[in-house]
Amino acid sequence: MKSNFFILESLGYNSFQDFFHTIFLKSKLAILVLITLCGALGIFIEDYIWTDKHAIYFLWTMLLIDLITGITKALFIQKRFVSRKLPRWGGVIFSYMTLLFLAHNMAKFSPELFSFLPTGLYGLFLATQLKSIWENLIALNCIKGIIVTKINKLFKKIDEKTEE
Repeated sequence: MKSNFFILESLGYNSFQDFFHTIFLKSKLAILVLITLCGALGIFIEDYIWTDKHAIYFLWTMLLIDLITGITKALFIQKRFVSRKLPRWGGVIFSYMTLLFLAHNMAKFSPELFSFLPTGLYGLFLATQLKSIWENLIALNCIKGIIVTKINKLFKKIDEKTEE
């Protein structure tokens, strides 16, 4: 009976895992592939998601900081960490990137109707992440003082206006 990996076997590999291990882990090809994929990702972002890839990298950084402060808050303040909430972070990234992709392309093909949409969504996503990071840092007692009370009052006013 022929194996499904007859091409790999004819090249001298026992399995796909053996092939993968030899190609990526025993050579410096993995570094080259990683650099190539990062470049391709940057080009994809500039063409289809946002014209400035650094803005998307900044948004991803804010998402990562939010994740780190959220996990820290769960461990030190709530004294428990529930790992089933981690996929939500992936879902947030997926939904942010999908909405930015759609908004960017809608604005590219019909700028007179949708030119405001990508910038508006980007600002909304950044504001959401900044507020979440702010709340996590306050819960961790990293930020104290008069500025905190003033900004908290501002957030409360904004929350009251959005609830009306």
